[in-house]
Amino acid sequence: MKKKNFFYCLLIIFIILAALISIILGVNSHKSKTSLIVGFYDSSESIDTSLSSLISSYCNTIDLEAKFYIFNSDSDISKQIKKNKIDLIIAPAGYAVKKAANLADEGCAYPSEKLSEMFSSMQQSIIVKDGKNKALPLIFDNFEINIEKAAFYMSGMPSIATWEDIEKFASIQKDKIDYPISFAGADYNCLLDLLGALGEAFEGEAAYNKAADILSLQASLSTFDAKEVADKLFIVPDAPLAYSLYYLRKLVEKGYVTPASQYLRHSDINSYIQQRVTNLFFTKLSVHRTYDVRAIDRYSSIFVPSKTIPENRHFTATITYAVPVNSKNKNINSLIEYLLSTKVQGELSEMTGLAPVLANCPTPDQQSDDARYWVAATSTPLAGLSHEAELTDTQKEALRDAILGLIF
Repeated sequence: MKKKNFFYCLLIIFIILAALISIILGVNSHKSKTSLIVGFYDSSESIDTSLSSLISSYCNTIDLEAKFYIFNSDSDISKQIKKNKIDLIIAPAGYAVKKAANLADEGCAYPSEKLSEMFSSMQQSIIVKDGKNKALPLIFDNFEINIEKAAFYMSGMPSIATWEDIEKFASIQKDKIDYPISFAGADYNCLLDLLGALGEAFEGEAAYNKAADILSLQASLSTFDAKEVADKLFIVPDAPLAYSLYYLRKLVEKGYVTPASQYLRHSDINSYIQQRVTNLFFTKLSVHRTYDVRAIDRYSSIFVPSKTIPENRHFTATITYAVPVNSKNKNINSLIEYLLSTKVQGELSEMTGLAPVLANCPTPDQQSDDARYWVAATSTPLAGLSHEAELTDTQKEALRDAILGLIF
């Protein structure tokens, strides 16, 4: 009996020891699992969701723990990077990617030999500091003009490739519809990007850059006078975007652009295209994706025309970048290589509806393929005026109202 009890005691002790060892090993295994922390800075929800999914899938294959963080733009970004131990930042072109790249560790760099499959204007868009590749393009948006196909075919016009063509098309449609052209003027980002795209088309990259500098300077000041900013952009003698505003106002005065555009949001444009009350509208590829599928299929996209030769064009095509900020995490570059692989670029384009940065990879449809072709045939794309300065929503709203007051 004593031997039996002794045996049971040994068995219980063995089970307890085995359980303790298992717990210890499990804790140590958990502690030893490497993590990769990705921060999203001023990027869209669609991009955040798509990249989170792809990054998680990659990390699972190599036993990495993927963690995600969304930056609070009202708080200091550098402090958030340190506090949350961010390894990689996803940010759009403009002030966000510039700030992220400036906050990266000195040792962060991505090898140039792994970028050969990018088309040239994307390679030229890589942010380089001290000879090191600090921010890598992953995907890009594009500002576009959408034209109702049936209206175009019935117009008898052979093509629409110039602003003169656009006015002729609008003049023809004016006999059938009150106002053929519309845009989401109540959306301050759309309005700024539209005027920036027109500025590049009519007045060149230098004019656009001057406008971006004006916005950046005003954003850094303690006070923000929206009317003064609008005047500097469009009204004063050396205003960089004077002709852009004049031309848009001319389209309004001719009765081509609906005055309702000053109140319209993207949801209203979606209603317009479903109800067939607009023949032409300005928007971005990313917004194009949110419209009713059957309705938007009745439209074809073209780029913003200009008399400037293609190699000197700089389309408004907002790039989303990957910015390594922690040089100690050696898994970052392998993740970027994965995101820039042919297969994953096709998946990212499919998931976001945006255009890939590689010359040869699948795209989900004609729109994203066209955007890639257009940007590949031109020079480095622009971020879009809405991305150039760190303005608050309140400041953008005030600026929107000041600009609309000049147009309508």
